[in-house]
Amino acid sequence: MKRVLIVLLLIATSLPGVWGDGLLDAALKDYQTGNYLGALEGFQKVLQEGGAVQADEALLGQAKTFFALLDYDNAGKSLTTLMTRYPHSPFISSAMYWKARVALAQHDPQNALLLFDGYLKTQPKGRKVPESLFWMGEAASELGQNEAAENILRQLIYSYPTSGRVEAARYRLEVLGLDQNIQKLLDLLRWSNAESLNAAAEYQRREREFEQALLLYQKKLLNGPGGDAMARILSLQKEIADKDATILSLKAQLAGGRVQGNSDAAAKLVQLKLQALELKDFFLEWRLNHEKS
Repeated sequence: MKRVLIVLLLIATSLPGVWGDGLLDAALKDYQTGNYLGALEGFQKVLQEGGAVQADEALLGQAKTFFALLDYDNAGKSLTTLMTRYPHSPFISSAMYWKARVALAQHDPQNALLLFDGYLKTQPKGRKVPESLFWMGEAASELGQNEAAENILRQLIYSYPTSGRVEAARYRLEVLGLDQNIQKLLDLLRWSNAESLNAAAEYQRREREFEQALLLYQKKLLNGPGGDAMARILSLQKEIADKDATILSLKAQLAGGRVQGNSDAAAKLVQLKLQALELKDFFLEWRLNHEKS
């Protein structure tokens, strides 16, 4: 009896497929339980000793294990070997999915989109379809194609409402919407800032012109007019001083952050500056005309 058992054991261990199945099962178990180093060792043994029967599955398991260890280069190499050596393997579609995951992890979203699309076309009802849609949305988002990303994620939520990726897809939709709102605000701020800069530049230009004109007029006007003319000058000077005081007050409030709605206050400040300049221009022109008369 013992002799029969020994013979049977020798026969079993001499068959690559039988021995390889045991190694493969152990490696798969290690992978599923998170023992990735043990899984790598097991898959390597299958590839060395198990024969070609389990090689395609072992290569896929090896690639997934490398991926779990964040070793994307070796994961990609294992997948390429599988797809090249065993083009008719039943694991080709899974290899394509994981190849897409590797591409996305290596910041190649364009290639990832193509590979995910290839998986969806070959496996329209495959179990990795929801995951593929989710990661396609991520790839589209990385490419800046936010509208396409939103459509893909909505397709996932609508078509696979019980998928474990639905909650993550909803979250990503919220983030994409927030990103778009932030971008709109940034664009608006850039536009407002450009407008403010243009207005400030115009104010500075006119202020320089005013100062130059004032110097010229002061040289010409040795004696100021009297009577009603002097009263008018004093009145205009007071208006100008009041405007300048308001401008200084608004500047101080803006600098201290005490104004509600800084953009409105900034616009008001620029408007007041321009009004002050207009008064100054009018004052100089009026004074010069009266000086000539």
